[in-house]
Amino acid sequence: MKKASLLISILVLTIASSFSQLSQASNEQISAYQDAFGKDKRVIVSTLIQLHGEDSITFWGIYDKLQLERKEFGLKRIELYKEYKAEYESLNDESTNKIVKEMMQIVAKDNKMIIKHHSQIDKALGGIIAGQYYQIEMYLQATIRQFYFNQLEFIGAE
Repeated sequence: MKKASLLISILVLTIASSFSQLSQASNEQISAYQDAFGKDKRVIVSTLIQLHGEDSITFWGIYDKLQLERKEFGLKRIELYKEYKAEYESLNDESTNKIVKEMMQIVAKDNKMIIKHHSQIDKALGGIIAGQYYQIEMYLQATIRQFYFNQLEFIGAE
């Protein structure tokens, strides 16, 4: 996983350099950023999961479908981040619960989608490829989430 760590760290640095700009970006700019991120992520996945022939076609078909479906979750996360930053000074129980519950719903739907696609990859290509896919997704998610949470003010911090 050392190779994966290095590649994912590079991807996270790309995110870090754009993070403050995303909080002020339009939806079109965010979409363009997501497209660039998706291309970089695809390079990482293709480096870590070695596929050939029909296996490659099958995997990338499932993977591309997932990434397309997940794009809306990324946009919603950024919108919630913007909302959190804009309302931080005036957060109350109601507004905090609204943001947190919306984020929990996004995380739950995203995880459900990853599980669904893991099952599809497992059925089509076997447990090793499906496990590699899952490991990359979870590692990347954890790394990115940690980065984002480190950028946010803690609720109620003085």
